[in-house]
Amino acid sequence: MRVLGIDAGTTGLKAVLFETEDGRELGSGYVEYPLETPQEGRAEIDPEVWYSALVSAVRKALVGDGRCEALAFSSQGESFVLLDKENRVLRKAIVWLDRRSTAECEELRGAFGQERIYRATGDPDLDTAWLGTKLLHLRKNEPELWNRIAHVLLVEDYLIWRLTGRFCGNGALWCSTLLYDLENRRYWQPMLDYLGISQEVLPEQVSSGVVVGKVLPEIGRALGFAGEVSVVSGGMDQACSALGSGNIQAGTGTDNTGTSFNLSATSERPVFDAKFRLPCQLHVVNDAYLCVGWSPSGGVLLRYFRDTLFPEWAASVKAEGNDFYDALVAEAATSPAGARGLVMLPHLSGALCPEMEPLATAAVFGVTLQSTRGDWARAMLESVACMTRANLDLLRDCGLPIRKLIFTGGAAKSPLWNSIKAGITGVAGHTLRQEEAGCLGAAMLAAVGKGAFASASEAVSAMVVPGGDVLPPVEYRDCAERIYGRYQRLFGSLREMFKERRQWE
Repeated sequence: MRVLGIDAGTTGLKAVLFETEDGRELGSGYVEYPLETPQEGRAEIDPEVWYSALVSAVRKALVGDGRCEALAFSSQGESFVLLDKENRVLRKAIVWLDRRSTAECEELRGAFGQERIYRATGDPDLDTAWLGTKLLHLRKNEPELWNRIAHVLLVEDYLIWRLTGRFCGNGALWCSTLLYDLENRRYWQPMLDYLGISQEVLPEQVSSGVVVGKVLPEIGRALGFAGEVSVVSGGMDQACSALGSGNIQAGTGTDNTGTSFNLSATSERPVFDAKFRLPCQLHVVNDAYLCVGWSPSGGVLLRYFRDTLFPEWAASVKAEGNDFYDALVAEAATSPAGARGLVMLPHLSGALCPEMEPLATAAVFGVTLQSTRGDWARAMLESVACMTRANLDLLRDCGLPIRKLIFTGGAAKSPLWNSIKAGITGVAGHTLRQEEAGCLGAAMLAAVGKGAFASASEAVSAMVVPGGDVLPPVEYRDCAERIYGRYQRLFGSLREMFKERRQWE
């Protein structure tokens, strides 16, 4: 059976066609799109861009006769679209990166209390990414628009509606909105009441991995499908990536480093951290939960290094026909473990798990006249590895020790970066044959929904194929603790300065 997994990301959409028999990738398509940033702290996009990208990416992914039996989405969380009663888009979609609702975070914290919100929704703290905070902002600041809202849709919901005409969502995506009751798996009525939102404007909730409709005939022709295609409910990208990496039981951690950083662990029960540091969400399989330590900064650190600090070098690498990130990793390989004492904090957009310090910034310590470009590159890779270590410690503190790491995301393409993570954490693991774990996880849900497999476990056995083993290298055996200790001490020494930043602006 051929199935499509579609990852609707923050800055691009990718579609991959898989064969269910062995998980082979048959074809893929990717479309990148820019976000609109009309002013500081705002991030928006025309939702038609998502749909247009979907059409282009799917057409590129289809091979041969255009045959495909089912599709499902792995979606960014929190970004949302508003429709009126005629199903017309009311305004640009607001992306999760948008920071306009800072004041509303404080209002909701005061109205409900942090612990009550955490126990109900699994969100340990109020953040502007959450849909509920932005809805409150719109109610207060765009009242004319507010009165015309007939549908509130997340990205997957919107694309499913465009494909099938049906309004439906799933808890594995809605669980990070503040509007969803994690344990009871339904909308959280007290929050809806406070926001003044009726359940009628929210999509019908279904489980992940079930058929929700068929692609409308005229849409199917535009996408290039040869015949009828079932649409299956998916989930948030991190949950789909966990499934696509085979992470469906306790003891395994999925390190997904793309633009952002995420470390996810499966749990059979909801997990709540007494120190409010660990988000708990729904998994897309087996009625399980997914604990996700994450940070907005991951691979974006390398992009910043390329575009801001070394644009001339990046231009020369490109002119030679080479990939900049390959060149950067090659530079990092010229520096020894520990980067000759250069220590970096990677927090370009605040620190979330486990530090929970939204005003944190990136920082560099230990620069000398002898520091090389390779030292800077090595220190960047080690800083993200230290985030992995910090979140492994957090998961262990919460009763979820990780014995094996699965490396996914763009960073997993680098054997050096993988080995640095294994060295600093002391945890071995492996990569995957299929780098796009989110697309694979979505495709597996499509296969289960269509009946190709009786369970997620069967799908994992057939479609998830390990790549290479990643073992802690000898060079980190004697220095990993020192590197991680310096990272921790640097953050601790700057925490008070981070808190003072609001007074400086």
